[in-house]
Amino acid sequence: MRCPKSAVTMRNEELLLSNGTANKMNGALDHSDQPDPDAIKMFVGQIPRSWSEKELKELFEPYGAVYQINVLRDRSQNPPQSKGCCFVTFYTRKAALEAQNALHNIKTLPGMHHPIQMKPADSEKSNGRW
Repeated sequence: MRCPKSAVTMRNEELLLSNGTANKMNGALDHSDQPDPDAIKMFVGQIPRSWSEKELKELFEPYGAVYQINVLRDRSQNPPQSKGCCFVTFYTRKAALEAQNALHNIKTLPGMHHPIQMKPADSEKSNGRW
């Protein structure tokens, strides 16, 4: 049994509002709550330790809708402190590669002495996605 179209539309609107991806950047289409099957998780280094997920999302979203950002933190500190790196997953592989092409070894963030390092996470290589 299929849901009536209005029920499906309502469900998608709820998902978009609850996970914050309702804004459309670069003509991005609305997304389900999961990234494309060929999406790449990227490791990003040389980010300011003071930056939160919010600032990072603002950095990455011009390249496409962001599914998830995980800042690596030193949990031995109280409160846990950023290690100056993160993982970012875009909804599409294309967005991840565009961000990498624009940022890796090119953009140096405020307070940093070296440019951003952005490459597929090690787990992506072993999955055969890269």
